[in-house]
Amino acid sequence: IIVRKAIFTGWGMHNNIGGMLAFSIPFAFYLATKYRKGWLGTVVGSAFLLGAIATCSRSSILCGSLGFFFCVLLMLYYARNRRHNAIALVTIVGVLIFSIVLFHRPLLRLFSGILGMGTDPSSRDTIYLEGLKLFTKAPIFGNSFFSPGYQPWDWSTVEGFSSFFPPRWHNTVIQLLASCGAVGLLCYGLHRAQTIKLFLSSYCKEKSFIACFLLVFILTNLFDCHFYNLGPTLFYSMALAFAESCPHKK
Repeated sequence: IIVRKAIFTGWGMHNNIGGMLAFSIPFAFYLATKYRKGWLGTVVGSAFLLGAIATCSRSSILCGSLGFFFCVLLMLYYARNRRHNAIALVTIVGVLIFSIVLFHRPLLRLFSGILGMGTDPSSRDTIYLEGLKLFTKAPIFGNSFFSPGYQPWDWSTVEGFSSFFPPRWHNTVIQLLASCGAVGLLCYGLHRAQTIKLFLSSYCKEKSFIACFLLVFILTNLFDCHFYNLGPTLFYSMALAFAESCPHKK
């Protein structure tokens, strides 16, 4: 049985690891469209999704699967060698279906922990409600990231880590309202408007896959707090920097 709580490393737990794998899917599929042997990108992108599933991070599985679907459509549209990419994709899906049919009982046992959770919100409903309560106490500028009173669950037991990364609210909107108030949410709204404008101007293949990454990233942040971790935010910032330079001249 996969035990989710046992999946962690120095920089994060299963949600963090699953998130980074899900974020990487679009860039593997971009490579699948760029080179003659691009089918390797299709294989790697599929492996990233399987890796996210293995972390048992429900938000990463849900949002990563959605991103995978759109990436497959983009890959089939843009690929230089659609035939080999399509063969690789059909082979992967066929092997998965065969494995599920043949090993369904061991697989059900392997993932019984996450399957048993169903739609359990893992206390997020309580966290969101408490965050909104904090917002009502300081609606303009919020209560800061180290707000008094109720504190969301903190996965880390290292004092040095927790003092720098405070417990967070597992939702971008709730986080901004509780920590930065209406002013913070307005600033974030301006940033989102700027990114939409960026992608609507001079649209190209590269921007299509970066947009898929942004879709996965923004959606997972409605359930987790990747925006407030260093690695994912650096990943996000680099993706926007590349988007600003597309389409590029040789």
